[in-house]
Amino acid sequence: MCLMNGGGVWPTIKHRLVRLLPLYFFWSLVFLAATFMFKTVAHDDMSQYRQTGFWLKVVFQGNASCHLWFIIALVYTQIAALFLMRWKLPVALPLILAITGIALSVALRNWYGTYFFRLFGFVWLGIALRTIANGTWRFYAVWTAVALVLHVLLAGILHRFLRDLLVVVPLVLLAVQVSKAFPSVPSWVLSLARTLGATSLGVYLIHPLVTRFNGCLIARLCPPPYGIPSVLLDWSLSWGCAFILAWACLRLPYLRRLVQ
Repeated sequence: MCLMNGGGVWPTIKHRLVRLLPLYFFWSLVFLAATFMFKTVAHDDMSQYRQTGFWLKVVFQGNASCHLWFIIALVYTQIAALFLMRWKLPVALPLILAITGIALSVALRNWYGTYFFRLFGFVWLGIALRTIANGTWRFYAVWTAVALVLHVLLAGILHRFLRDLLVVVPLVLLAVQVSKAFPSVPSWVLSLARTLGATSLGVYLIHPLVTRFNGCLIARLCPPPYGIPSVLLDWSLSWGCAFILAWACLRLPYLRRLVQ
C-alpha cells in the first residue's frame, strides 16, 4: 500500500479511487442499459428515469443494480479507513470501530446502515481479529460449522446482521489459522486459488447480468414450476458463464481493468 510505504494518505486514496470508480460507473451504465432494455421489452413502467432521486441513488448508492452497493460502499469504507490510518492506532481501536460500525448497521434502517456501516464494521472486525487469532484451525472449523447451523436456526429471531456476525468471526479466525497451519500447499492449489482470486471481482460484477439472461433461457427450456434440476442448471450456467467471461476479460489488456 502507498500509505504503508510512506506515500501518504492522499496518493493512496487517489490510487483506490482510480481503480474502483471507473469500475463502478462502467458497470452502472451496463446495468442501467440492460434494465432499460428488459423494461422496454416487458413494457414496464419507466417513470423512475424521470426522478432526480433515482439518479442520485444510482450515483451515490449503487442503485443501478442490486449488487453495486458493494463497490460504492467499499469506496466510502476505504476512504474512511485511510483517513484513520494516518495515525498510529491503539490495539483496541479496530475492535471499537468494528463494534461501532456493526451497532450503527443494526440501528439505522437506511442505505448507510444496511450497507456502508455493515461493510465498515466487518472490515475493521477482520483487522481486529487478525491480531488476536489463537487456537487451532480445527477448533475454528467446528465453531464455523456450528455458527452456520445457528445462522439458519435463528432466522427471524436474531437480527440478520448479528447472525452474519456469528459466522464472520469464526470464519476470519479459521482463515488466519489455516494459512499458518498449512504454509506450503501443492502448486495446483496455489494456481487455482490465484485464478479464483483474480476472477472473483469480475464474477461478482458480471453474474447478475448473466443470471438475468439465463433466467430467460431457462424459462423457455424448463417451463414452471421449476424443480431442483432446473434450479441447479440455472445456478451452474450463471456462475460458470460469469467465471468464463471474467477469465476471458483478464486475458484481454483493454478489458482487464473492467473486472479487476
